Amino acid sequence: MKFYGKTDVGVCRTENQDCFGIYEILPGVTLLAVCDGMGGAAGGKIASEIAENTFMSSTVSFCETLNKDNFDSKKLKVAIEESVQKANAAILEKAREDLSLFGMGCTLNALVFCDFK
Repeated sequence: MKFYGKTDVGVCRTENQDCFGIYEILPGVTLLAVCDGMGGAAGGKIASEIAENTFMSSTVSFCETLNKDNFDSKKLKVAIEESVQKANAAILEKAREDLSLFGMGCTLNALVFCDFK
């Protein structure tokens, strides 16, 4: 299966605050993530970029230890949860470093698509 992503600023905003990542963990196992900055809040675009980068790099780092024979969905679930926490911490840290970004945030949605044959 092939995946692709596309974002659009929409009709209400002047800035596109969407980010996405697609990573093939193993043949037949793909990690997808979509982050969207909180519209109208300071730094929504920055928050979504931090979340996507931190989440994907943390999860991918874990996934590099996997292969088809040792794939464990429970361990992957824990790794994803930890990656979300790391992304949240990175956003909070950036807001502490730059007070103009106080209150920034975003949504993060992730999916692991498994198609083992």
